[in-house]
Amino acid sequence: MGQVRHDHVTTTAPHGHGRGGRSCTATTSTSSLSRFVFATAEYSSGDWESAPALPENLIDSVARYTSIDVAPSGVSVRLDSEELFDYPFVWLTGHLPVRFTEAERRNLKRYVERGGFMMVDDHNHDITGIFHQTATEEIERLFGRLEQVPNDHEIYRCFFVFENGPPHTNHELNGWGDDLLHLHL
Repeated sequence: MGQVRHDHVTTTAPHGHGRGGRSCTATTSTSSLSRFVFATAEYSSGDWESAPALPENLIDSVARYTSIDVAPSGVSVRLDSEELFDYPFVWLTGHLPVRFTEAERRNLKRYVERGGFMMVDDHNHDITGIFHQTATEEIERLFGRLEQVPNDHEIYRCFFVFENGPPHTNHELNGWGDDLLHLHL
């Protein structure tokens, strides 16, 4: 079965703690303090800014398909900055090799351990490519070996219902064939 949106949403974005321990939870409140802001990770290697239109497309989808109060535009935030802790969600993307500095590694590890959520998107759709390989290496260096999320995990039923786990592509992407699936990223 395709995407089925739940009529009600009882969950929010992952909880995190900003500077001073204040909550960074995305909620459905209309308060600007609780509005979810889409943050793109700036990192010293690679090309973190290679998909400038993608955040706006994702923001539009969050606004359209969920009840999360999302800011109409995103921000970029350096992985080695304290500002990272102001956002419960950060998006990492690119095409080129990912090699974090020690400061970026240290801060990103602290961010995730405190409840921050990082989404990694190889918008090249090249699961054997250099971005995918090096991003995986950097993440495993910080957190250990990645494990595949089981198909029956609640993440596949949060806003849409994917009965068989993560959705696969159903058309060709950048020269890559149908039925493409990223197991970890």
